[in-house]
Amino acid sequence: MTALVDVIHRAKGGDSMTNTKLLEDAIARSGLKKGYIAARLGVSRAGLTNLIRGRAEFRASQMTLMEELLKLTPGEKDAIFFCKGWCIKST
Repeated sequence: MTALVDVIHRAKGGDSMTNTKLLEDAIARSGLKKGYIAARLGVSRAGLTNLIRGRAEFRASQMTLMEELLKLTPGEKDAIFFCKGWCIKST
């Protein structure tokens, strides 16, 4: 894996609750292109990147659609979008 992976601690009221690493893995497993996912979410490809990297927050409707598109289990959805404590973030 060529991507640099940083482990970040989400302080109270701090960084995004999205587990970037798990989300990137789920997208890769799905075989879907990020451009397609972005279009389905109603955002640009850059907007999707911002969501994935935690620079923007997913809306509830977007989380539900991601769950459907990526065929996530409820547990996977929670692990990705409601990361508590230590989260893994790709840079």
